[in-house]
Amino acid sequence: MTTSDNSPIKFALIETPSATSKSKIMACIFCGSTHALNTVEHIVPESLGNKSYALEKGKIYADCNNGFSKFEDIAQSKSILGYERARLAVMTKKGKPGRGKTGHLEFIGSEDFKKNYIRAAGLK
Repeated sequence: MTTSDNSPIKFALIETPSATSKSKIMACIFCGSTHALNTVEHIVPESLGNKSYALEKGKIYADCNNGFSKFEDIAQSKSILGYERARLAVMTKKGKPGRGKTGHLEFIGSEDFKKNYIRAAGLK
């Protein structure tokens, strides 16, 4: 895994004393924070159909994870990724077909989750 400038992402171990012993706590791989590391970060977004590839809890700060979620929501609903999600019949977390809008074109995947079947509106 690399950052936007292609440098490797580094994991930081930070020593923190506990009531009974010293323990090592993993810091967020994005910002280095050790607070609120209780979210699961999917390496490939769930919204693209991933159910398997995720980092375990304790690797990502909640605010970093939420930031990625906001970006994914925009990318999924207002870009070609949303169209592909609908075309490939990827189910949303709420069990509905994928949908989105790009410009004037709106699209929704098959309600029977058949691949390559979409409804479109806004065609001229």
